Amino acid sequence: MSWLSENYEKAALGGAVIIALAVGAAIFSGGDDKEVTANNPSQKSTIELPQEKLLAELNAKADQKLAWHQVDHLGVPLNSFVGVPVFSIKGQEMVKEIDADTQFDGIPLKWWRKYGLEDYKYADAGARDADGEGFTNQEEYAAQTDPTDPKSHPDFINKLKFVDSNVSKFRLQWTVFDADRGSFTFKLLGRANRNLPSSVDVAKVGDFFPKESKRKEYIKRFKVVKKGKGMNPKLNIEDEYFDVLDTKKGLTYRLWYSGGAVAFSDWNATFKLNNDPAFTVEEGAEFSLPFEKGKKGYKFLLKPHDPKLRKLPKVEIQFKNAGKSETRTLHLVAPTN
Repeated sequence: MSWLSENYEKAALGGAVIIALAVGAAIFSGGDDKEVTANNPSQKSTIELPQEKLLAELNAKADQKLAWHQVDHLGVPLNSFVGVPVFSIKGQEMVKEIDADTQFDGIPLKWWRKYGLEDYKYADAGARDADGEGFTNQEEYAAQTDPTDPKSHPDFINKLKFVDSNVSKFRLQWTVFDADRGSFTFKLLGRANRNLPSSVDVAKVGDFFPKESKRKEYIKRFKVVKKGKGMNPKLNIEDEYFDVLDTKKGLTYRLWYSGGAVAFSDWNATFKLNNDPAFTVEEGAEFSLPFEKGKKGYKFLLKPHDPKLRKLPKVEIQFKNAGKSETRTLHLVAPTN
């Protein structure tokens, strides 16, 4: 018997295995090469997107550190995150573009920038005092002075307040001594001086009186400057007179022989500048601002007033402004502190 007949079952089994493998290969391969290529394109690990380049640029910018960039906008240097500098005002719906003339509390931005001030960022910008000399930014802007320099400011007379006044009175009288001389009486009035004696001095034109007084400030204060005759306006009669110069005030008093004693007033005024201590000045005296004893620059004056007054309602201050003499009237106000 041949080997095939003897091993038929094994041969048949082996053939079946070969056929099965061939069929499996055909199934997995999908047929011929052309069909495999068409049905199974080559695989890729990445996919290209149209926005890929833009995303890369954005990622690079995101990694950068943020920084201020100064720009010059319409002549005004600004630090800004935005291309067009804008600002808004509380309570208003619209926003506005910033320029050199943009008003911050009534003052244009170019003025703030000129002096490097950042006060404009605050609601009370104009009321602030950058250099601390007592004048606000608004006052410095109006006067065109430097708000960062304490030595550059409007005149202190603008801040001076008249807060009080006091009066002391005296009496002058003369009688005939001889053809050229008179007997001059000086007497301080008021309760504080009621026990002080009168002084009597014989004087002619060119002499000073009183030669003695309990109040040293009155010694030799008055100078006889003229003797004459004229019509006494009060009595409507021809009368003799002496003209007497008050050297403290620079005023000349006409004393009529028949006029009797004449009362005069000496005033002092108390002033206050900003938060400095109050200071008192005698009528006709000069003082400095800020006040320093012995220094001058401003003169306390009085216009004719009612001699019965116990308090002055106003005073005048004479000073130099741009080289010219100027007079400022100050009205009595209550002190703030």
